[in-house]
Amino acid sequence: MPYFLRLGLLYGAAVILSGTIFYFTSPEIPYDFRYRIVLFICIVAVMISATTYARKSAGKVFPLREAFRQSWLTYVIGISIVGIFQFSLESMDEKLQDIAKAKAKEELALSAKWMRMPEQAVVLEMQKIDMRAKESPGKFIFNTFFSFIFGAVPAFIIALIMRREDKSGPQQTIYDA
Repeated sequence: MPYFLRLGLLYGAAVILSGTIFYFTSPEIPYDFRYRIVLFICIVAVMISATTYARKSAGKVFPLREAFRQSWLTYVIGISIVGIFQFSLESMDEKLQDIAKAKAKEELALSAKWMRMPEQAVVLEMQKIDMRAKESPGKFIFNTFFSFIFGAVPAFIIALIMRREDKSGPQQTIYDA
């Protein structure tokens, strides 16, 4: 089994376990912004680990394409598992949508105060939050696809750092032409 697959599955399983524990103890925690930042830091650490392992296994040359592939596929697998779990949970329990809306309003109020948003804009955004419909499968697929694109950014940065070029042969520069 490829290492990126193993780590992606492990990340997904860990988030499912923590999500299940939070569902029964404190269901508002997964909707907290700080929790999401911690999850993002964890997935980036897992992406780095998968890419590092692949780099050690690659030998002298570890091209940018392979480094990106290892990192991004780890992200895609982990986030897919987490997304499917979250969508399933929210489909089974209607109160989670209400918790998500309440947390979104709370975070909007904090950020509006911090950014000094006009009161009229805050009220308009609060109304948009209230009008949010239950997440449909189509919306879930769109959000997941957008997340994959978002995940390509840290994957590319990791790949740029982890790549290993072949420096044994003659190097051609733009001045050699």
